[in-house]
Amino acid sequence: MKKRSSIRIKIFIIIIGILIPTNLTTVYICNNLLSNMKQNIIKNQKNEMHLFTNQIAARLEITENFVNATLNDSRWIGLRYPKGSKQYELAKNNLWYEINSQSAMLSIFDGISCHVNSTKESFTVRDTNRISGEENKEILSWLNSSSSLMREWELTRIGGEAYLILCKSNSNFNLGILIKMPTILQEWSNSSNREIVIVDRASVLEKKGYHTLTTDFLNHNMQLVCYLPQKSFSQEIPIIYYLLFISVLFGVLVVPIVFLLIERIVERPLKNMERTIGDIERGNMESRIEYFDSSKEFYTIENAFNDLMDKIYTLKIQAYEMEIENQKTQLCNLQLQINPHFLLNSLNTVYGLSEVQNYETIQKFTLNLVKYLRYSLRNTGEFVPLGQELEFIMNYIEIQKIRYPNQFYIVYDIEDELMEEKIPPLMIENFVENSVKYAPKKKITEIIIVAKRKDGYLHISICDDGAGIREDILEKINLGLPIEDEEGEHIGISNCKRRLQLFYGEAAAFTVNSVEGEGTQVFMELPCKA
Repeated sequence: MKKRSSIRIKIFIIIIGILIPTNLTTVYICNNLLSNMKQNIIKNQKNEMHLFTNQIAARLEITENFVNATLNDSRWIGLRYPKGSKQYELAKNNLWYEINSQSAMLSIFDGISCHVNSTKESFTVRDTNRISGEENKEILSWLNSSSSLMREWELTRIGGEAYLILCKSNSNFNLGILIKMPTILQEWSNSSNREIVIVDRASVLEKKGYHTLTTDFLNHNMQLVCYLPQKSFSQEIPIIYYLLFISVLFGVLVVPIVFLLIERIVERPLKNMERTIGDIERGNMESRIEYFDSSKEFYTIENAFNDLMDKIYTLKIQAYEMEIENQKTQLCNLQLQINPHFLLNSLNTVYGLSEVQNYETIQKFTLNLVKYLRYSLRNTGEFVPLGQELEFIMNYIEIQKIRYPNQFYIVYDIEDELMEEKIPPLMIENFVENSVKYAPKKKITEIIIVAKRKDGYLHISICDDGAGIREDILEKINLGLPIEDEEGEHIGISNCKRRLQLFYGEAAAFTVNSVEGEGTQVFMELPCKA
Protein backbone atom coordinates (compact mmCIF):
# COMPACT_ATOMS: atom_id res chain seq x y z
CA MET A 1 0.00 0.00 0.00
CA LYS A 2 1.33 3.42 -0.91
CA LYS A 3 2.56 5.43 2.06
CA ARG A 4 0.80 8.79 2.28
CA SER A 5 1.86 11.92 4.14
CA SER A 6 -0.47 13.65 6.58
CA ILE A 7 -2.33 16.91 6.03
CA ARG A 8 -0.15 18.57 8.64
CA ILE A 9 3.06 17.74 6.77
CA LYS A 10 1.71 19.08 3.49
CA ILE A 11 0.60 22.38 5.02
CA PHE A 12 3.86 22.60 6.92
CA ILE A 13 5.89 22.25 3.71
CA ILE A 14 3.89 25.01 2.00
CA ILE A 15 4.21 27.46 4.91
CA ILE A 16 7.88 26.74 5.48
CA GLY A 17 8.63 27.10 1.77
CA ILE A 18 7.28 30.65 1.87
CA LEU A 19 8.34 31.90 5.29
CA ILE A 20 11.81 30.45 5.75
CA PRO A 21 13.53 32.24 2.82
CA THR A 22 11.88 35.52 3.79
CA ASN A 23 12.75 35.20 7.47
CA LEU A 24 16.29 34.05 6.82
CA THR A 25 16.94 37.08 4.63
CA THR A 26 15.49 39.42 7.23
CA VAL A 27 17.45 37.73 10.02
CA TYR A 28 20.68 38.02 8.02
CA ILE A 29 20.19 41.73 7.42
CA CYS A 30 19.16 42.39 11.01
CA ASN A 31 22.08 40.39 12.39
CA ASN A 32 24.58 42.33 10.29
CA LEU A 33 23.11 45.64 11.40
CA LEU A 34 23.19 44.61 15.06
CA SER A 35 26.75 43.33 14.73
CA ASN A 36 27.91 46.59 13.15
CA MET A 37 26.15 48.61 15.85
CA LYS A 38 27.80 46.55 18.59
CA GLN A 39 31.25 46.99 17.03
CA ASN A 40 30.69 50.76 16.81
CA ILE A 41 29.69 50.89 20.49
CA ILE A 42 32.78 48.89 21.49
CA LYS A 43 35.00 51.09 19.31
CA ASN A 44 33.62 54.28 20.90
CA GLN A 45 34.18 52.85 24.37
CA LYS A 46 37.76 51.92 23.44
CA ASN A 47 38.40 55.46 22.19
CA GLU A 48 37.02 56.90 25.43
CA MET A 49 39.27 54.58 27.44
CA HIS A 50 42.37 55.67 25.50
CA LEU A 51 41.46 59.33 25.93
CA PHE A 52 40.87 58.82 29.65
CA THR A 53 44.18 57.00 30.17
CA ASN A 54 46.04 59.74 28.30
CA GLN A 55 44.42 62.43 30.45
CA ILE A 56 45.22 60.62 33.69
CA ALA A 57 48.77 59.86 32.52
CA ALA A 58 49.34 63.58 31.83
CA ARG A 59 48.10 64.59 35.29
CA LEU A 60 50.14 61.89 36.99
CA GLU A 61 53.22 63.02 35.07
CA ILE A 62 52.75 66.54 36.45
CA THR A 63 52.42 65.05 39.93
CA GLU A 64 55.58 62.95 39.46
CA ASN A 65 57.48 66.04 38.29
CA PHE A 66 56.41 67.81 41.46
CA VAL A 67 57.77 64.93 43.55
CA ASN A 68 61.09 64.94 41.70
CA ALA A 69 61.40 68.72 42.01
CA THR A 70 60.61 68.61 45.71
CA LEU A 71 63.20 65.90 46.37
CA ASN A 72 65.88 67.84 44.45
CA ASP A 73 65.14 71.20 46.17
CA SER A 74 68.01 72.29 48.47
CA ARG A 75 65.70 74.21 50.78
CA TRP A 76 65.09 71.09 52.83
CA ILE A 77 68.75 70.48 53.64
CA GLY A 78 68.03 71.53 57.23
CA LEU A 79 66.29 68.16 57.77
CA ARG A 80 69.77 66.69 58.35
CA TYR A 81 70.01 68.53 61.66
CA PRO A 82 68.70 67.14 64.94
CA LYS A 83 65.03 67.36 65.73
CA GLY A 84 64.20 70.57 67.61
CA SER A 85 67.02 72.59 66.07
CA LYS A 86 66.22 75.83 64.33
CA GLN A 87 67.45 74.56 60.96
CA TYR A 88 65.39 71.35 61.24
CA GLU A 89 62.15 73.05 62.23
CA LEU A 90 62.51 75.73 59.55
CA ALA A 91 63.16 73.16 56.82
CA LYS A 92 60.30 70.99 58.06
CA ASN A 93 57.83 73.90 58.10
CA ASN A 94 58.88 75.06 54.66
CA LEU A 95 58.52 71.53 53.28
CA TRP A 96 55.07 71.17 54.85
CA TYR A 97 54.02 74.57 53.40
CA GLU A 98 55.28 73.63 49.92
CA ILE A 99 53.47 70.27 49.97
CA ASN A 100 50.26 71.82 51.28
CA SER A 101 50.23 74.54 48.62
CA GLN A 102 50.93 72.10 45.81
CA SER A 103 48.25 69.67 46.99
CA ALA A 104 45.64 72.39 46.50
CA MET A 105 46.81 72.83 42.93
CA LEU A 106 47.24 69.14 42.12
CA SER A 107 43.81 67.95 43.20
CA ILE A 108 44.15 64.53 41.57
CA PHE A 109 45.84 62.95 44.58
CA ASP A 110 44.29 62.33 47.98
CA GLY A 111 47.34 62.62 50.19
CA ILE A 112 51.07 63.32 50.38
CA SER A 113 53.09 61.64 53.11
CA CYS A 114 56.58 62.65 54.16
CA HIS A 115 58.96 60.60 56.32
CA VAL A 116 62.21 62.21 57.63
CA ASN A 117 64.97 59.59 57.67
CA SER A 118 67.14 61.06 60.45
CA THR A 119 64.40 61.69 63.03
CA LYS A 120 61.87 59.03 61.86
CA GLU A 121 59.24 61.75 61.99
CA SER A 122 56.30 61.57 59.57
CA PHE A 123 53.57 63.93 58.57
CA THR A 124 50.76 63.87 56.00
CA VAL A 125 48.93 66.44 53.97
CA ARG A 126 45.62 64.80 53.09
CA ASP A 127 42.08 65.47 51.98
CA THR A 128 40.11 64.58 55.12
CA ASN A 129 37.01 63.95 53.01
CA ARG A 130 38.84 61.20 51.16
CA ILE A 131 41.28 59.73 53.70
CA SER A 132 40.17 59.22 57.30
CA GLY A 133 42.44 59.29 60.34
CA GLU A 134 42.50 55.50 60.62
CA GLU A 135 43.37 55.16 56.94
CA ASN A 136 46.14 57.73 57.37
CA LYS A 137 47.73 55.66 60.18
CA GLU A 138 47.74 52.54 58.01
CA ILE A 139 49.24 54.49 55.10
CA LEU A 140 52.04 55.94 57.26
CA SER A 141 52.83 52.50 58.68
CA TRP A 142 53.08 51.07 55.20
CA LEU A 143 55.19 53.96 53.83
CA ASN A 144 57.64 53.80 56.75
CA SER A 145 58.65 50.23 55.86
CA SER A 146 61.96 49.99 54.01
CA SER A 147 60.44 47.88 51.24
CA SER A 148 57.82 50.46 50.24
CA LEU A 149 59.90 52.67 47.93
CA MET A 150 58.45 52.75 44.43
CA ARG A 151 60.20 54.44 41.55
CA GLU A 152 57.11 54.18 39.36
CA TRP A 153 53.40 54.35 39.93
CA GLU A 154 52.22 51.05 41.40
CA LEU A 155 48.82 49.64 42.32
CA THR A 156 48.63 48.27 45.86
CA ARG A 157 46.22 47.67 48.73
CA ILE A 158 46.58 49.23 52.17
CA GLY A 159 44.06 48.27 54.83
CA GLY A 160 41.74 46.74 52.23
CA GLU A 161 41.63 49.91 50.07
CA ALA A 162 43.14 50.10 46.56
CA TYR A 163 45.64 52.93 46.00
CA LEU A 164 47.80 54.17 43.17
CA ILE A 165 51.11 55.05 44.89
CA LEU A 166 54.37 56.73 43.91
CA CYS A 167 57.03 56.72 46.64
CA LYS A 168 60.51 58.27 46.10
CA SER A 169 63.26 59.42 48.43
CA ASN A 170 66.53 61.26 48.78
CA SER A 171 69.10 61.17 51.56
CA ASN A 172 66.92 63.31 53.88
CA PHE A 173 63.32 62.14 53.51
CA ASN A 174 60.81 59.89 51.67
CA LEU A 175 57.90 61.42 49.80
CA GLY A 176 54.80 59.37 48.91
CA ILE A 177 51.84 60.29 46.71
CA LEU A 178 48.58 58.39 47.30
CA ILE A 179 45.56 58.34 45.04
CA LYS A 180 42.45 56.30 45.80
CA MET A 181 40.93 54.38 42.91
CA PRO A 182 37.54 56.14 43.18
CA THR A 183 39.38 59.50 42.83
CA ILE A 184 40.90 58.44 39.52
CA LEU A 185 37.80 56.80 38.13
CA GLN A 186 35.04 59.13 39.34
CA GLU A 187 35.18 61.48 36.35
CA TRP A 188 34.63 58.69 33.84
CA SER A 189 32.62 56.16 35.89
CA ASN A 190 29.69 58.54 36.33
CA SER A 191 29.17 58.97 32.61
CA SER A 192 27.20 55.68 32.19
CA ASN A 193 26.15 52.48 33.92
CA ARG A 194 29.45 50.79 32.99
CA GLU A 195 31.89 49.60 35.66
CA ILE A 196 35.51 50.87 35.56
CA VAL A 197 38.42 49.39 37.50
CA ILE A 198 42.22 49.54 37.40
CA VAL A 199 43.82 46.19 38.20
CA ASP A 200 47.01 44.22 37.72
CA ARG A 201 47.19 42.50 34.37
CA ALA A 202 46.90 39.10 36.06
CA SER A 203 43.74 40.15 37.93
CA VAL A 204 41.54 40.85 34.91
CA LEU A 205 38.37 38.76 35.23
CA GLU A 206 35.39 38.20 32.97
CA LYS A 207 31.95 39.02 34.43
CA LYS A 208 28.74 37.28 33.45
CA GLY A 209 26.37 39.61 31.62
CA TYR A 210 29.13 42.09 30.75
CA HIS A 211 31.39 42.73 27.78
CA THR A 212 34.97 43.23 29.01
CA LEU A 213 37.21 45.91 27.42
CA THR A 214 40.85 46.41 28.49
CA THR A 215 43.71 48.78 27.74
CA ASP A 216 47.16 49.37 29.24
CA PHE A 217 47.30 51.94 32.03
CA LEU A 218 50.59 53.82 32.72
CA ASN A 219 52.67 50.67 32.27
CA HIS A 220 52.25 47.14 31.04
CA ASN A 221 51.66 45.81 34.57
CA MET A 222 48.36 47.67 35.05
CA GLN A 223 45.24 47.70 32.93
CA LEU A 224 42.14 49.83 32.77
CA VAL A 225 39.14 47.48 32.58
CA CYS A 226 35.67 48.54 31.46
CA TYR A 227 32.75 46.16 32.15
CA LEU A 228 30.06 47.16 29.70
CA PRO A 229 26.61 45.62 30.41
CA GLN A 230 25.25 43.57 27.53
CA LYS A 231 21.93 45.35 27.90
CA SER A 232 23.66 48.66 27.11
CA PHE A 233 24.01 47.53 23.53
CA SER A 234 20.25 47.20 23.17
CA GLN A 235 19.82 50.72 24.60
CA GLU A 236 21.95 52.11 21.80
CA ILE A 237 20.12 50.33 18.98
CA PRO A 238 17.89 52.63 16.91
CA ILE A 239 14.18 51.93 16.55
CA ILE A 240 14.62 50.65 12.99
CA TYR A 241 16.54 47.65 14.29
CA TYR A 242 13.75 46.83 16.71
CA LEU A 243 11.27 47.02 13.87
CA LEU A 244 13.38 44.59 11.85
CA PHE A 245 13.57 42.24 14.82
CA ILE A 246 9.82 42.43 15.35
CA SER A 247 9.19 41.61 11.71
CA VAL A 248 11.43 38.53 11.95
CA LEU A 249 9.76 37.48 15.18
CA PHE A 250 6.35 37.89 13.60
CA GLY A 251 7.40 35.72 10.68
CA VAL A 252 8.64 33.02 13.04
CA LEU A 253 5.46 33.16 15.10
CA VAL A 254 3.24 32.79 12.07
CA VAL A 255 4.19 29.13 11.65
CA PRO A 256 3.13 27.93 15.12
CA ILE A 257 0.00 30.09 15.00
CA VAL A 258 -1.07 28.52 11.71
CA PHE A 259 -0.25 25.08 13.09
CA LEU A 260 -2.31 25.74 16.18
CA LEU A 261 -5.26 26.69 14.02
CA ILE A 262 -4.82 23.60 11.87
CA GLU A 263 -4.48 21.42 14.95
CA ARG A 264 -7.59 22.94 16.48
CA ILE A 265 -9.79 22.75 13.39
CA VAL A 266 -8.56 19.66 11.53
CA GLU A 267 -5.70 17.69 13.03
CA ARG A 268 -6.92 17.26 16.60
CA PRO A 269 -10.19 15.59 15.54
CA LEU A 270 -8.30 13.40 13.04
CA LYS A 271 -5.66 12.44 15.60
CA ASN A 272 -8.38 11.64 18.10
CA MET A 273 -10.07 9.35 15.58
CA GLU A 274 -6.74 7.69 14.74
CA ARG A 275 -5.89 7.17 18.41
CA THR A 276 -9.33 5.71 19.17
CA ILE A 277 -9.12 3.28 16.25
CA GLY A 278 -5.64 2.24 17.43
CA ASP A 279 -6.96 1.61 20.95
CA ILE A 280 -9.77 -0.52 19.57
CA GLU A 281 -7.32 -2.51 17.42
CA ARG A 282 -5.26 -3.17 20.56
CA GLY A 283 -8.33 -4.55 22.32
CA ASN A 284 -9.68 -1.53 24.23
CA MET A 285 -13.28 -1.74 23.11
CA GLU A 286 -14.36 0.99 25.55
CA SER A 287 -12.34 3.69 23.78
CA ARG A 288 -14.43 6.40 22.11
CA ILE A 289 -13.78 9.48 19.99
CA GLU A 290 -13.86 12.70 21.96
CA TYR A 291 -16.39 15.16 20.59
CA PHE A 292 -15.10 18.37 18.98
CA ASP A 293 -17.11 21.41 17.97
CA SER A 294 -14.66 22.50 15.27
CA SER A 295 -17.03 21.57 12.47
CA LYS A 296 -20.40 19.99 11.82
CA GLU A 297 -18.84 17.31 9.58
CA PHE A 298 -16.48 16.02 12.29
CA TYR A 299 -19.27 16.00 14.84
CA THR A 300 -21.46 13.86 12.54
CA ILE A 301 -18.64 11.37 11.89
CA GLU A 302 -17.70 11.12 15.57
CA ASN A 303 -21.30 10.62 16.67
CA ALA A 304 -21.93 7.87 14.11
CA PHE A 305 -18.67 6.08 14.95
CA ASN A 306 -19.30 6.16 18.72
CA ASP A 307 -22.86 4.85 18.30
CA LEU A 308 -21.58 1.98 16.16
CA MET A 309 -18.86 1.10 18.71
CA ASP A 310 -21.41 1.17 21.56
CA LYS A 311 -23.49 -1.44 19.77
CA ILE A 312 -20.44 -3.61 18.98
CA TYR A 313 -19.20 -3.31 22.57
CA THR A 314 -22.59 -4.33 23.96
CA LEU A 315 -22.71 -7.41 21.74
CA LYS A 316 -19.15 -8.35 22.64
CA ILE A 317 -19.78 -7.92 26.36
CA GLN A 318 -22.76 -10.20 26.11
CA ALA A 319 -20.67 -12.82 24.32
CA TYR A 320 -17.90 -12.49 26.93
CA GLU A 321 -20.34 -12.82 29.79
CA MET A 322 -21.80 -15.98 28.31
CA GLU A 323 -18.33 -17.44 27.79
CA ILE A 324 -17.19 -16.52 31.32
CA GLU A 325 -20.35 -17.99 32.78
CA ASN A 326 -19.72 -21.23 30.93
CA GLN A 327 -16.13 -21.33 32.18
CA LYS A 328 -17.21 -20.65 35.76
CA THR A 329 -19.76 -23.45 35.55
CA GLN A 330 -17.16 -25.79 34.13
CA LEU A 331 -14.63 -24.86 36.82
CA CYS A 332 -17.18 -25.40 39.58
CA ASN A 333 -18.09 -28.79 38.15
CA LEU A 334 -14.45 -29.78 37.90
CA GLN A 335 -13.83 -28.64 41.47
CA LEU A 336 -16.78 -30.61 42.78
CA GLN A 337 -15.47 -33.68 40.99
CA ILE A 338 -12.13 -33.32 42.78
CA ASN A 339 -13.39 -32.68 46.36
CA PRO A 340 -16.24 -35.13 47.30
CA HIS A 341 -14.59 -38.52 46.68
CA PHE A 342 -12.32 -38.07 49.68
CA LEU A 343 -15.10 -37.29 52.16
CA LEU A 344 -16.66 -40.77 52.47
CA ASN A 345 -13.35 -42.47 53.29
CA SER A 346 -12.67 -39.86 55.95
CA LEU A 347 -16.05 -40.40 57.61
CA ASN A 348 -15.44 -44.15 57.67
CA THR A 349 -12.11 -43.53 59.39
CA VAL A 350 -13.74 -41.38 62.07
CA TYR A 351 -16.33 -44.08 62.61
CA GLY A 352 -13.65 -46.74 63.02
CA LEU A 353 -11.69 -44.65 65.52
CA SER A 354 -14.82 -43.99 67.55
CA GLU A 355 -15.47 -47.74 67.87
CA VAL A 356 -12.08 -48.19 69.59
CA GLN A 357 -12.66 -44.94 71.57
CA ASN A 358 -9.41 -43.36 70.31
CA TYR A 359 -10.66 -39.84 70.98
CA GLU A 360 -7.30 -38.10 70.83
CA THR A 361 -6.71 -39.39 67.31
CA ILE A 362 -10.28 -38.51 66.36
CA GLN A 363 -9.68 -34.91 67.46
CA LYS A 364 -6.47 -34.69 65.47
CA PHE A 365 -8.08 -36.33 62.44
CA THR A 366 -11.18 -34.13 62.62
CA LEU A 367 -9.14 -30.91 62.93
CA ASN A 368 -7.07 -31.75 59.84
CA LEU A 369 -10.22 -32.79 58.00
CA VAL A 370 -11.90 -29.46 58.81
CA LYS A 371 -8.86 -27.54 57.52
CA TYR A 372 -8.84 -29.71 54.43
CA LEU A 373 -12.52 -29.12 53.64
CA ARG A 374 -12.39 -25.40 54.45
CA TYR A 375 -9.55 -24.90 51.96
CA SER A 376 -11.28 -26.97 49.29
CA LEU A 377 -14.57 -25.11 49.55
CA ARG A 378 -13.09 -21.60 49.81
CA ASN A 379 -10.64 -21.73 46.90
CA THR A 380 -12.78 -23.19 44.14
CA GLY A 381 -11.67 -21.01 41.24
CA GLU A 382 -9.05 -18.51 42.36
CA PHE A 383 -5.27 -18.63 42.34
CA VAL A 384 -3.71 -19.37 45.72
CA PRO A 385 -0.17 -18.98 47.08
CA LEU A 386 2.00 -22.07 46.76
CA GLY A 387 2.54 -21.98 50.53
CA GLN A 388 -1.19 -22.39 51.19
CA GLU A 389 -1.38 -25.32 48.76
CA LEU A 390 1.53 -27.01 50.57
CA GLU A 391 -0.12 -26.42 53.96
CA PHE A 392 -3.28 -28.03 52.55
CA ILE A 393 -1.22 -31.02 51.37
CA MET A 394 0.30 -31.36 54.86
CA ASN A 395 -3.21 -31.53 56.34
CA TYR A 396 -4.10 -34.25 53.83
CA ILE A 397 -0.92 -36.21 54.64
CA GLU A 398 -1.69 -36.03 58.38
CA ILE A 399 -5.14 -37.47 57.67
CA GLN A 400 -3.72 -40.27 55.55
CA LYS A 401 -1.02 -41.11 58.10
CA ILE A 402 -3.85 -41.90 60.52
CA ARG A 403 -5.53 -44.11 57.95
CA TYR A 404 -2.34 -45.73 56.65
CA PRO A 405 0.35 -45.52 59.32
CA ASN A 406 3.97 -46.26 58.25
CA GLN A 407 2.97 -46.60 54.58
CA PHE A 408 4.61 -43.48 53.09
CA TYR A 409 6.59 -40.36 53.80
CA ILE A 410 6.84 -37.07 51.88
CA VAL A 411 9.82 -34.78 51.07
CA TYR A 412 9.55 -31.11 50.06
CA ASP A 413 12.24 -29.32 47.98
CA ILE A 414 10.88 -25.79 47.63
CA GLU A 415 12.62 -22.43 48.11
CA ASP A 416 11.07 -20.02 50.60
CA GLU A 417 10.81 -17.24 48.03
CA LEU A 418 8.36 -19.35 46.00
CA MET A 419 5.80 -19.63 48.80
CA GLU A 420 3.92 -16.56 47.50
CA GLU A 421 3.89 -17.74 43.88
CA LYS A 422 0.28 -18.14 42.70
CA ILE A 423 -1.01 -21.47 41.32
CA PRO A 424 -4.47 -23.00 40.73
CA PRO A 425 -5.83 -24.65 43.92
CA LEU A 426 -5.72 -28.44 44.43
CA MET A 427 -3.38 -28.82 41.45
CA ILE A 428 -0.56 -30.50 43.41
CA GLU A 429 -2.81 -32.26 45.96
CA ASN A 430 -4.52 -34.35 43.29
CA PHE A 431 -1.27 -36.12 42.36
CA VAL A 432 -0.17 -36.50 45.99
CA GLU A 433 -3.54 -38.13 46.62
CA ASN A 434 -2.94 -40.56 43.72
CA SER A 435 0.52 -41.41 45.10
CA VAL A 436 -1.04 -42.25 48.48
CA LYS A 437 -4.07 -44.00 47.04
CA TYR A 438 -2.09 -46.36 44.78
CA ALA A 439 0.90 -46.86 47.10
CA PRO A 440 1.95 -50.53 47.52
CA LYS A 441 0.86 -52.01 50.85
CA LYS A 442 4.03 -53.99 51.47
CA LYS A 443 6.61 -51.17 51.32
CA ILE A 444 7.02 -47.58 52.40
CA THR A 445 6.37 -45.18 49.51
CA GLU A 446 8.48 -42.03 49.11
CA ILE A 447 6.75 -38.94 47.71
CA ILE A 448 8.88 -35.94 46.59
CA ILE A 449 7.49 -32.49 45.76
CA VAL A 450 9.88 -30.09 43.99
CA ALA A 451 9.20 -26.50 42.89
CA LYS A 452 11.71 -24.26 41.05
CA ARG A 453 11.47 -20.98 39.15
CA LYS A 454 13.28 -20.61 35.84
CA ASP A 455 12.88 -18.20 32.90
CA GLY A 456 9.56 -16.83 34.16
CA TYR A 457 8.00 -20.27 34.69
CA LEU A 458 7.25 -22.24 37.82
CA HIS A 459 8.45 -25.85 37.39
CA ILE A 460 6.61 -28.29 39.68
CA SER A 461 7.21 -32.03 39.93
CA ILE A 462 5.46 -34.70 42.06
CA CYS A 463 7.35 -38.00 42.07
CA ASP A 464 6.89 -41.27 43.90
CA ASP A 465 8.42 -44.74 43.89
CA GLY A 466 5.06 -46.49 44.16
CA ALA A 467 3.17 -48.88 41.93
CA GLY A 468 3.48 -46.82 38.72
CA ILE A 469 1.03 -46.76 35.80
CA ARG A 470 0.46 -49.36 33.13
CA GLU A 471 1.85 -48.38 29.73
CA ASP A 472 -1.54 -48.39 27.98
CA ILE A 473 -3.10 -46.16 30.65
CA LEU A 474 -0.09 -43.80 30.58
CA GLU A 475 -0.51 -43.37 26.84
CA LYS A 476 -4.18 -42.42 27.28
CA ILE A 477 -3.23 -39.92 30.01
CA ASN A 478 -0.72 -38.11 27.82
CA LEU A 479 -3.16 -38.10 24.90
CA GLY A 480 -5.91 -36.65 27.09
CA LEU A 481 -8.22 -39.64 26.55
CA PRO A 482 -10.73 -40.84 29.24
CA ILE A 483 -9.57 -43.71 31.44
CA GLU A 484 -11.94 -46.47 32.49
CA ASP A 485 -11.32 -49.78 34.25
CA GLU A 486 -13.16 -52.15 36.56
CA GLU A 487 -13.35 -49.37 39.19
CA GLY A 488 -15.05 -46.98 36.79
CA GLU A 489 -14.00 -43.74 35.10
CA HIS A 490 -10.91 -41.94 36.45
CA ILE A 491 -11.25 -38.18 35.96
CA GLY A 492 -8.67 -36.69 38.36
CA ILE A 493 -5.74 -36.28 35.94
CA SER A 494 -7.95 -35.24 33.00
CA ASN A 495 -9.65 -32.63 35.20
CA CYS A 496 -6.24 -31.19 36.17
CA LYS A 497 -5.25 -30.90 32.53
CA ARG A 498 -8.55 -29.18 31.69
CA ARG A 499 -8.14 -26.76 34.59
CA LEU A 500 -4.62 -25.86 33.44
CA GLN A 501 -6.07 -25.17 29.98
CA LEU A 502 -8.76 -22.90 31.43
CA PHE A 503 -6.34 -21.01 33.70
CA TYR A 504 -3.36 -20.64 31.35
CA GLY A 505 -4.42 -21.59 27.87
CA GLU A 506 -1.46 -22.82 25.79
CA ALA A 507 1.09 -21.21 28.15
CA ALA A 508 1.14 -24.20 30.56
CA ALA A 509 2.81 -27.59 29.98
CA PHE A 510 1.86 -30.91 31.59
CA THR A 511 3.46 -34.35 31.25
CA VAL A 512 3.31 -37.68 33.12
CA ASN A 513 6.09 -40.29 33.09
CA SER A 514 5.74 -43.66 34.75
CA VAL A 515 7.14 -47.19 34.80
CA GLU A 516 4.89 -49.86 36.22
CA GLY A 517 6.28 -51.17 39.49
CA GLU A 518 8.86 -48.36 39.81
CA GLY A 519 6.94 -45.12 40.27
CA THR A 520 5.40 -42.06 38.62
CA GLN A 521 6.63 -38.55 37.84
CA VAL A 522 4.28 -35.64 37.10
CA PHE A 523 5.76 -32.43 35.63
CA MET A 524 4.04 -29.05 35.26
CA GLU A 525 5.32 -25.74 33.86
CA LEU A 526 3.16 -22.75 34.84
CA PRO A 527 3.70 -19.07 33.98
CA CYS A 528 4.75 -17.19 37.14
CA LYS A 529 1.98 -15.05 38.69
CA ALA A 530 3.72 -13.54 41.77
